[in-house]
Amino acid sequence: MKYISLRRSKFLVVISFLFSIVSSFAQNSGKIRGEITASDGKPVSGVLIVLKNSDYKIITNNNGNFKFNKVVENIYVIQASLDGYETIEQQITVVNNETATVNLQFKTSNQPQSKSTNAASDGSGAQLDEIIVSASRKVETLSKTPSSVTVINSKDIEDLSIVSPNIANILAYAVPGLGSATNNTGNYGQTLRGRNPLVLIDGIPQSTPLKSAGREMRSIDPSVIERIEVIKGATAIYGNGADGGLINYITKSGKTQKKFAGYSEAGTTGNVKGDSTAGYRFNQQFYGKINKFNYIVGGTYEKTGVFRDGEGEVISPEYGLGETKTYNIFTKVGYDLTDKQRIELMYNYFSSNQDSDYILKNGVYGVTPAIGILGNRPGVDEGTKYNHNANLQYVNKQIFGNTSLTANLYFQDFLTIFSNSAFFYGGGQSQTASTKKGFRVYLNSPFTISSNFSGDVIYGFDLLNDKTNQKLVDGRVWVPNINMVNLAPYAQVSTRIFGDWNVKAGLRAENIKINIDDYNTIATGTNGGGSIAVKGGDLSYDAFVFNTGIRYSRFK
Repeated sequence: MKYISLRRSKFLVVISFLFSIVSSFAQNSGKIRGEITASDGKPVSGVLIVLKNSDYKIITNNNGNFKFNKVVENIYVIQASLDGYETIEQQITVVNNETATVNLQFKTSNQPQSKSTNAASDGSGAQLDEIIVSASRKVETLSKTPSSVTVINSKDIEDLSIVSPNIANILAYAVPGLGSATNNTGNYGQTLRGRNPLVLIDGIPQSTPLKSAGREMRSIDPSVIERIEVIKGATAIYGNGADGGLINYITKSGKTQKKFAGYSEAGTTGNVKGDSTAGYRFNQQFYGKINKFNYIVGGTYEKTGVFRDGEGEVISPEYGLGETKTYNIFTKVGYDLTDKQRIELMYNYFSSNQDSDYILKNGVYGVTPAIGILGNRPGVDEGTKYNHNANLQYVNKQIFGNTSLTANLYFQDFLTIFSNSAFFYGGGQSQTASTKKGFRVYLNSPFTISSNFSGDVIYGFDLLNDKTNQKLVDGRVWVPNINMVNLAPYAQVSTRIFGDWNVKAGLRAENIKINIDDYNTIATGTNGGGSIAVKGGDLSYDAFVFNTGIRYSRFK
């Protein structure tokens, strides 16, 4: 495959130019050390120390001390904050190969302490911004990104799961601009501002843009999700499928200092009308930390009963969630190689299948609704047979200079089966199968030109192989095998100007190669009548995509 073209060469030149700029600013560095004390001279621990307009931050230890290593040579404003004390700011100069020392003393704040348990306090009663990673593939605060972002934290997920454990419903309740949930197995029509978003699990794409299955939202159980980040609007650094924004399910990491801990949950659902059967749900998780190793293991089983409307009629079973068995198995293990390097492995299995005793009775528009009546459903059980996701991640917070590296090797294997349809000759059930393998590398290089101008350059590449088809359960081919390979280098610059202006611009070069198999269309009569032989072939698609954004946050 020919991946080097004039367009790509220009893109690589841009990357090299940005990298040379960053490297020139990252060569000279010094250190900062200091101590925080209270008005009585006693050391204060747990103080958040931030170098404003940079990514440097740390917490003071039990002796009130802190230290920054390898700080880029520049003039900074150091800020110290802790709930119950007035926030302190002081200018400090970092000189190459020298250590700057600063000692600060807190005064008690007259303002009331924050009672929030979901965010830290900045020392003056205001909450610190929620941290997000999806908007730029790096850690940043909500107020510093020019993107429109919604974050659903673990407490919100837990509370909304009591109403409905269907993740599509949780999203509909919590995300402005997202369409209402369909209350069935699919999410067709549940768009984000009128467009289909890219759905991810820990950055692994769940959407199937080669042949949409419409079941990417309900692809994991909410019990294993730490938070959900929703980015509204197109984003260049995620590329294929993200033109309508993205929804990233970020899974739990078992954050605890205990060697062994656990969580158990059991519940029931259902009603007593007619011959309805009760539903039930069980969830068990174990997690802990042993020295540099941490782990979390969990399993969920849910069975729903017959769903009825307010009149006691059985709700149409077509693509329904009634009489469904759902399984979710999750594990994540991590190991800290050093204080700056970490390796982590995640695996999740999700399955949701309907085995209903009811068939569809069509309704009359404006008179009677479509309902379910007892009968034998033709074909095999419907729903997502399996959705395997695995992700191996390596993080190096300082691979060279002040540049960090994150590399991901991931895999997804997905199969979902639809209802039996008379659309096909003799009837039939279609199924969408998709297998994805990917390798993703991205680096983040911070730079500081002056105390009023600093930022980051994020750059790297995505390599994705997506194989998708849609055949009938009996083997007839409706959509042939489609094999896509996409190599996409990208770069994004985020800058902070005078503290209140945040400017972001990203560029991505899509290089997509697609191979489509030869196949015969589904027959429309006996003995293969009406079937047409179709010649496959190769397609190529190259394009630049970009995004820009500006945010003024002085009055946030």
